[in-house]
Amino acid sequence: NKYSPDPYKDFRVSMQEMIEARNLTDVNKDWEFLHELLLCYLTLNPENTHKFIVTAFTDIVVCLLSSSSPESDTPENRRR
Repeated sequence: NKYSPDPYKDFRVSMQEMIEARNLTDVNKDWEFLHELLLCYLTLNPENTHKFIVTAFTDIVVCLLSSSSPESDTPENRRR
């Protein structure tokens, strides 16, 4: 059991590295891998870290979704 002053950051960096190693860019196409990745982290880590894991995972998925569709981030679309 490793103590970390910032478990969110550690999990996020670790997941990001796994995702980049697979060259993953399409959340829909690669959802099965992302889901497996999340389940592995949850299975391998104690329950008191799960909130950090889920938050890091969610933030990464949101970033992937927003970077994969630049046209949806126009000022016109943000106002809707």
